[in-house]
Amino acid sequence: MAMAHNKTNELGVCAALPSTKQRILREEPDVVIVVGDREFLHYSQVLCLSSEYFDVALNSGMRESDSLKISFPDEDPSEWELFASFMEPFSNAKITKSNVEVLIPWFHRFGIKRMLHACDRIYVDSVSPPLQRKYWKLDGHSSLPDIGNLRNRLRELLHAYAFSAMYDLGITKERATRALLRQIACAPDLFDLEAVAALVAILKHEENRKDLWSSVKEYVPEDLKIEDPDCLVSNKLFPYVLHAEMQSHETSQNGMHYA
Repeated sequence: MAMAHNKTNELGVCAALPSTKQRILREEPDVVIVVGDREFLHYSQVLCLSSEYFDVALNSGMRESDSLKISFPDEDPSEWELFASFMEPFSNAKITKSNVEVLIPWFHRFGIKRMLHACDRIYVDSVSPPLQRKYWKLDGHSSLPDIGNLRNRLRELLHAYAFSAMYDLGITKERATRALLRQIACAPDLFDLEAVAALVAILKHEENRKDLWSSVKEYVPEDLKIEDPDCLVSNKLFPYVLHAEMQSHETSQNGMHYA
């Protein structure tokens, strides 16, 4: 008895057998994700393969595994739509400079390390190189640099450091640490009170103090250096003290200052 043969395609795959994509597309989405005031339909298998969070939620006897419904009432539906596009079967979604900061918290929250690492490789470009020192000398012979632009770049650097530390972006944090240490050491008077407050907020986390405290303490008054750094950065007056010291440092050393 002759056996029937299925035709094979150019890849040598049996054409009579449905592809994985075809099998998935024949099935109906079986999970409802509620984000804010919108509902999204998803495939449970795809969610579970993408994230351990969903695997546990949908397969461990939790309430969600019975109802096949998961709610995130306080989140932005448009952000979920973007995030979920990366979990769709055969997705062509791409991480870009314009969407990476939206995606990072979602990938971090659901433990999707592969995508978080991909975000890190893109987000690292947001770290500006160390700022060049441009001073306005008190003798008035030098032209005034664009202080506003320099301070905006410093705020961006502080944000990149804090953001990368919060979401475990190792590549970005390493570059931001180097740049921030350079700024603290070489241009302390560039730190206005807003920037100093952001720096102190960063220092409240022990891991961040390990990176930065050795440079920051150079501007701590001698009578305060004996204090526990944790207590010091928690003091509401510390940003004002640190700001005054950083502003006065270069003036006292070089007779120069930022306007």
